[in-house]
Amino acid sequence: MKFFNQFICIMFIFSLFSCITSQKVLDQDFEKQMTINTETVRNYLFEQEYSEVFDDIQHKVRIEDVEMIDLDHDVHNEMILLINPYYRQSPTIVLFQISQDYGVRRIKEGLAPGPLVPVTGNYIDPHTLGGSVDFTIEDDDNKHGSTETNLKDKSIIEMVLDSKGHIVEYKNFFHMDTRDGLGGYIDMSHQEEFADEESCESFEFSFVDEIYSGYMGDQKHNFLITVVKDSIYIYQIDKIFENGLIKKKMWITPKPAEFKRFIKNSPGPIVYQTTEGEIINFTLP
Repeated sequence: MKFFNQFICIMFIFSLFSCITSQKVLDQDFEKQMTINTETVRNYLFEQEYSEVFDDIQHKVRIEDVEMIDLDHDVHNEMILLINPYYRQSPTIVLFQISQDYGVRRIKEGLAPGPLVPVTGNYIDPHTLGGSVDFTIEDDDNKHGSTETNLKDKSIIEMVLDSKGHIVEYKNFFHMDTRDGLGGYIDMSHQEEFADEESCESFEFSFVDEIYSGYMGDQKHNFLITVVKDSIYIYQIDKIFENGLIKKKMWITPKPAEFKRFIKNSPGPIVYQTTEGEIINFTLP
C-alpha cells in the first residue's frame, strides 16, 4: 500500500510537471509567432500600404501596442495594432489578417474607441490638405443618422471603399477623404457627443490608452478590450466580411471599483489587478 501511494504521488508530480512544461512550450510558440507576425505587419505598413499618406506626405508609423488573437473564430489569429495617428479621422485601432505564406490583409474597417472630444491641435486636419469633404444624405422621410444605417448609406460606404477612398460615418453626416491606400471605414454613428454637428471641424477621436485581448466567461468568444481614460470599450467581432467590413458588438463600461490595471494575458482570460493586488477575471457589464 505504501508503495502504491508513493507511485500515485510520483505520477501526480510527473503529470503536473508535464502540464506546466506543455503550457510553457505553448506560451513560447505564441510569443514567437506574435513576434514574426508583428514584424510582418510592420514591414507591410512601411513598404506597401501605410494609410496615412496625403499627396506623398509620409510620416513614421507610430505603433503603440500589439495584440494577437482569433477575433472572429475562423482559426486564424488577427493582429490588432494600437496606433497613434497623425491625422484626424484616422483609426486608432487597425486590424490585420496574415495568411499561412505571410501575406498581409488590412481589414478596411478600423476602430476609434472613446468619445468624440474637442480639437486638441495634436493631429492634422485632412481638410486643410484638400481632397476631403463632409456631407449628408437626405431622402423624403429620413436624414442620415436619425435611425440605424440604411441601405442608401451602406451603398455609399461600399462605393467609397470600392474606389479606395476613406469614409467615416457619424450620426448626422459622413466624412470622406482621398488619402493613399486601399480605403477605409470607421463607424462612429453611435456617438452622442457633437450629435448635432454636420462637419468634423470642432472635434477629434479620443486618445486610446491601452489595448488587451482574450476571452471572458464561457470562452465562446474572444474580445478586444480598450481603455480610454476611466472607461473600458469592449468589442466582440463576429465576422470579417470579404469587403473588409466587420460585424461587431460593443459595450462601454466604467473601470471596476479598486481597478488598478489590466494584465497582458492573451490568448487566455482577460484579467485585471486591483489596488489590493488581487487578480480578478474581467466580465461583460
